[in-house]
This record gives sequence, C-alpha cells and structure tokens, in this order.
Amino acid sequence: MMTKRIFFLILFLLAFKAMNAQKLVIRLQDTSENIETLNEIRKLYFSGNDLKIDFHSGADDTYAVADIRKLYFTETVSVFENNPGTNYHLKVYPNPSDDYILVAGIPENILTIDIYRNDGQCVLKIGTESGNIKIDTCQLASGLYFINAGGFTSKFIKR
Repeated sequence: MMTKRIFFLILFLLAFKAMNAQKLVIRLQDTSENIETLNEIRKLYFSGNDLKIDFHSGADDTYAVADIRKLYFTETVSVFENNPGTNYHLKVYPNPSDDYILVAGIPENILTIDIYRNDGQCVLKIGTESGNIKIDTCQLASGLYFINAGGFTSKFIKR
C-alpha cells in the first residue's frame, strides 16, 4: 500500500512539465543515499518488488523496495508553472494549514480551481474570480495537496 502511494506521488509530480524539483533522494536501509536529478529521469516505475529508474541517457537503475528506507525530493521542490510573458504564480498560505487556505495570484481568466490529492485524484473543484480566494479545507484529510488554476500549480499541506 505504501509503495503504491509513493508511486502515485512520484508520477503526479513528474507529470508537471514545468516542475522545478532538482533531485530525487533514495535513502536505503543502510542509511546511504542515492541522489538522482529529476530532469535526467525518463521513467520511474515499480516492477515486482523493485523500483526501476530509466534515464534519458539509456542507463537504468534498480532498487529493491525492501532496501529503500525513504524516497523524497530535495527541499527545492517547486511545482508552480512559470509561463513566459506572465507575472502569475499561485501563492498558498498558511502552509501547512488547518482549517482554510488563502490562494493569491489567480490569473484573470481562470474560472475554477482544482485541488488534487497526492495520488492524483481531484477532491475539490471551486469556482472563482481572479485575484484571491479563501478555501475551507476542514473536509480534507491530512496530507499533501496540489492546487491547479489554469495551468498554474502550487502545493500545500493539510494538517
């Protein structure tokens, strides 16, 4: 079950074309770490009990799931999309949140905001006007969420 969640999280994050995440860190049970640059990864998937990574160079790596202690991204992970010619990017605060979030920087022509769980399932669709919006997050379970407004994306953590 945990393997499936990690897999969906990684796939969801890799799907954003403008994702600026720098590195994927694979911490093994022996506490050693293998660090992979995300823009060099072509495909990341599970096969049987192995995590497989195919690189654009044609090389590949395989890790036994039982040998992996933790998978995470370096702290420079950012999933906002910076479209050339615009000054828009979403700001979400407070982050982490308890009961609500404020979303600022919504472009003028955006009519809805979508909120996705870390497994990629859309959990909220909210009608909006441009500018700022307050969103009630009480009904959301604790976890990592992604907000998408017209191709502009940000993330927040619900406690």
